Amino acid sequence: MSALQVIRRWSVATGITASCSALAYVGALFAEDAPTFIRVLIGIGGAILIALSVFIPAREVSRQQIARRAAEDLCEAAVAEERTVLEDLLAPAVSLLGEVISAPNATTRSTHQQQMKQLVVDLAAEKIGPTRTRACLLELLPGPPRTVQCNSVWKGRNSKLYMSFREGLNDGSDSIISVAENRGAVYIEDVDDPNICFPAGADFKTFMAVTVWGGTKSYGCLSIDAEEAGALSPTEQVLLRILAEILGAALSR
Repeated sequence: MSALQVIRRWSVATGITASCSALAYVGALFAEDAPTFIRVLIGIGGAILIALSVFIPAREVSRQQIARRAAEDLCEAAVAEERTVLEDLLAPAVSLLGEVISAPNATTRSTHQQQMKQLVVDLAAEKIGPTRTRACLLELLPGPPRTVQCNSVWKGRNSKLYMSFREGLNDGSDSIISVAENRGAVYIEDVDDPNICFPAGADFKTFMAVTVWGGTKSYGCLSIDAEEAGALSPTEQVLLRILAEILGAALSR
């Protein structure tokens, strides 16, 4: 409820309260010389009006308290949901990161690193964004031309991201390549927006990618995309970045 609506409600309640009090007072003045039954009726009416003058503000206060409690409950539920999502992301990823760090030899470590790639992509697809969100690990091929594409690590919907981002095409691919090479992120709310430069033929509407960075090296991008425009938000980007940082830490060992 907006501040203007609250003011309007209180103004109405105050006006009704003042009217009730005034009517009760005027009724009492006219009742002095009236017959007994008239005075009784006016007395009853005045009592009712006085009761209303107390009840109406109290009812409005009760409404405001109920609305405030409902808003607080919604906020608490939202915080609890975000905490659950974060725990679901971190617990398995951090556990496997421990296996990477404590691996007894290079072969075992490499196996765990490949497992980490798929785990991070699975978590991104399942825990971030709406139903049917797709997640991909986009790898940077040195070229020429330099190209960013999804090779084999993906999860969500019925196919991987077949779109490739190649340098020099003036179709927005260069911005994705820049994210793959340098620490950064890209978020496109609607790839069909005429003010946005993005490669044609996308089978999604919203796209988001962050760099997978470990130590001083980039390992490509972690991306998610959704079928509806605006289906992803900055909150999802924060969660995606957390997963990308964990994956980067694992791959840099």
